Amino acid sequence: MARRATFIKQSREKYPQALLLDAGNALAGTEGLAASTKGKANIEAMNLLAYNALALGELDLSLGPTILRERMKEARFPFLSANTVISQTGQLFAQPYIILNVGGRRVGIVGLTEPLPPLPRVAGEKETLLVRDPIQFGRPYVEKVVKEAEIVILLSHMGQALDEALAAQVSGIDVIIGSKDRTVLVPVRYGGAGPVIAQAGSQGQFVGFVELKIDRAGVVIAFSGKAELLTEKYADDPEVVKLLSKYR
Repeated sequence: MARRATFIKQSREKYPQALLLDAGNALAGTEGLAASTKGKANIEAMNLLAYNALALGELDLSLGPTILRERMKEARFPFLSANTVISQTGQLFAQPYIILNVGGRRVGIVGLTEPLPPLPRVAGEKETLLVRDPIQFGRPYVEKVVKEAEIVILLSHMGQALDEALAAQVSGIDVIIGSKDRTVLVPVRYGGAGPVIAQAGSQGQFVGFVELKIDRAGVVIAFSGKAELLTEKYADDPEVVKLLSKYR
């Protein structure tokens, strides 16, 4: 996280309006601060770096509704999932999408979570979470945002196969920032003319960067990008080191 902060701060000096997004599994872990603080330390660091949105992944959901609601209250950015509901009521657990004003343009961001079997009840919880079919239940939200925004970003924890399946069914998606596959996918056009799709690996080893050239009509006419490996050339950011040190 400390190296990531250095890369992000350097990038924002050149691109002050850049969006900072996470496609899921950012909060839970089997070791380290993510595990010992149940994602609290992660949220504090992400707040410091001014993240714009996070899509819920299966490891995040393993924390259970109560802990996730605590993390949502602490976060200064929204948690997104258009297909995760409370099993007992069918109500959405998180926001399905947000629309931001970026450089005078309306940018819509829709979050989707990978399909999962019924999630087990976390000890002490009365509620359980259910992830519905992302294409069936997510598609209406994507179509809604396509009508309301000039640029549409799908923030996906579904994996590339489902990302491409949705892109084939719904026109108007401009960018898909994906994860779950734990792979690096340098930005590429789906089908040659569809949305720009990118993934940035796992475990925070990489930061993905996508730059778009957009015409007056809101059409992406060119793009570039990379997955930057956070090697030692990126020094630990002192603000993040200080923040996280209180948990060690």
